[in-house]
Amino acid sequence: MEAKKAPGTIRTRLAALAALLEYAMHNDLSERNPAATVRVQAAKSSKTTREHIAIEDLQRLFSSVVFTTGKRPRGGAGEAAFWLPLLALFSGCRLEELGQLLVRDVKHSPEGIDYIEVTDQGDGQKLKTKGSRRAVPIHPTLIQLGFLRYIEDRKTASDARVFPLLKKDSHGKWTESWGKWRGHYRRSVGVGDRWLDFHAFRHTFKRQCRECGIPKDIHDAITGHPSGDVADTYGGAYPLRPLADAMQRLRYDGLNLSGVDSNAVGRLS
Repeated sequence: MEAKKAPGTIRTRLAALAALLEYAMHNDLSERNPAATVRVQAAKSSKTTREHIAIEDLQRLFSSVVFTTGKRPRGGAGEAAFWLPLLALFSGCRLEELGQLLVRDVKHSPEGIDYIEVTDQGDGQKLKTKGSRRAVPIHPTLIQLGFLRYIEDRKTASDARVFPLLKKDSHGKWTESWGKWRGHYRRSVGVGDRWLDFHAFRHTFKRQCRECGIPKDIHDAITGHPSGDVADTYGGAYPLRPLADAMQRLRYDGLNLSGVDSNAVGRLS
């Protein structure tokens, strides 16, 4: 069977057929020209579907040198190369939300919950929507890997930003250049085109929440997605405790992070 043709190709061939039938009509060889009334619809535009990241691709990434030996390529902006992918996988946050974090945005609540305040109130901070302001409990895996220790190191160094080597570009973005480096790096370690962009981490997080039975209103609150239910806006911000409980339930079966070492001495190269 002949392969399907593009709309433009079909139109060209149809025009030729219509001209032939028109000639036939004028020479009394045909009573009508059915091709004259045929219209070819344009192909429907198909948005790129953002898929979740397969466990084997995550494993390949987190088994690479940045995560296991302390290597820090200059394009990865120091510790941002290590922490940004891990934070995205275990928080569902957008890349720019993470890249613009201030040290003061990492907090400890009165009820003992460590969380990240996603906000646009600090210097150089912007959010996609007003609903993006939220509290995101820090996943136990991130704590185990040493994220809170890293924050203490930033405080000791008197750094205002969580990732001080990220630089804002002329458009006010903190992570544009970093995102380009990340694309090159993931391909260099064998994670190919199936993983389309950094936003795939966010889709993976949402999918995994569903896999783990976390209710939609909970993971919508964690990721800053509007639920579409007006009642969800009553009473102000979502309580932190049920979000933290949900984070305790979130897991990635089959992903082995035992080789990930945040204590390895970071070496810019």
